[in-house]
Amino acid sequence: MSTSESSPPAHAALAGAPRDRLPPALWLAAGVAIGASVWLGIVTTQPAEPDVMGMVNRWLVRAGLPFFCLAFAASSLARLWPSPFTRRLLRERRGLGLAFAMIHLTHAAAVMSTWPGAAENVPPAFVIAFGGTGFALTAAMAATSSDAAQRALGRGWGRLHRTGIWYLMFLYAYTYLGRVLEDAAPWPVFALALMLGLVGLRFGVWWRRRRSAGGAGSVAAARS
Repeated sequence: MSTSESSPPAHAALAGAPRDRLPPALWLAAGVAIGASVWLGIVTTQPAEPDVMGMVNRWLVRAGLPFFCLAFAASSLARLWPSPFTRRLLRERRGLGLAFAMIHLTHAAAVMSTWPGAAENVPPAFVIAFGGTGFALTAAMAATSSDAAQRALGRGWGRLHRTGIWYLMFLYAYTYLGRVLEDAAPWPVFALALMLGLVGLRFGVWWRRRRSAGGAGSVAAARS
C-alpha cells in the first residue's frame, strides 16, 4: 500500500535507498498483532459490555488511523520539510500502509463477525457497498505493495493506489463528519479536523509544485 504523488524515481531521491526499509513482513506482523490485541483485549476485559463488538470496531479504526495518516502524509512532509525523519518516514510509507491494511482488514472481520444469526446487525446494502469498497481497495493495495507488483502493473499501480488512498480518506472524513453532526464529541471533531488537515497538506504540496512548474515555464519562455 502506498500513496504515490509522483514518479517512483522522484520519491526514491527523497527517501533514500529502498534497501534501508524495514522488512514488509515486520510491518504485516505488527498490523496483525495490533488488530488481534485490540479485538481480544476488549472482548476478554469487557465481556459484560452490551455492545462489545461495537467497541472493538471503534478501537480498531482508531488503532489503524495513525498508520493511515502517516502513510498519507509521508511524501508531502518529505517535500515540504526534508529532514532525516521525513525521509525515513517516506522510506517506510509502504510498511506503514501494510500495517494499516492488516488492522483495517481485522476491522472488516470484526464487523462481519456480528452478522451471523443477528439480522439487525447487518447494515443496509449501500453501507455494505460503501464500506466494502474500502476494504476491497485496502486488500488490493496491500496485495500489490511490492516492487514486483509495481513493475508488473505499470501505470495501473499508481492509479490503484491513488484511488484507494483517496477513497479511504473520503470514507474516514465522511464517517467522522456524520458523527460530528450527530454529536460533536471531542474525538470525532479531532479526527475530522485531522483528515481535513491532511487533505490540506496534500493540496499545499500540489499548489507549490504547480507554482514552481509555472515559474520554470515562464523563465524558459523568457529565455527562448
